[in-house]
Amino acid sequence: MGKDVSITELPGWVWQLFYVFVASLLGGVWGASSSYSWLRSKIRDFEDRLSKHDKRVERLEEEVRNEARRLCDRVDANHAAVMKAIQDILMRMTLKGHAQD
Repeated sequence: MGKDVSITELPGWVWQLFYVFVASLLGGVWGASSSYSWLRSKIRDFEDRLSKHDKRVERLEEEVRNEARRLCDRVDANHAAVMKAIQDILMRMTLKGHAQD
């Protein structure tokens, strides 16, 4: 069969391949780690912007609700004024009708 070779008897090119392989693994781990950190920072930035956007939307919704309340109050006031004016006109017409009788 084949001759047993001690690890110390391996040729230099085998050791160089081994070193390149180990360096590649370490570089890959380091690259993946830094990519993960970069991705997490981008996700945090996005979450912060989304939170600010949500607060802005909530503030705008509150402004819209307040404006809608003001408009409804004005419509109610105008409706009451119109109804009062109609009631006054009908009252005068009724009084004139009674006065003519």
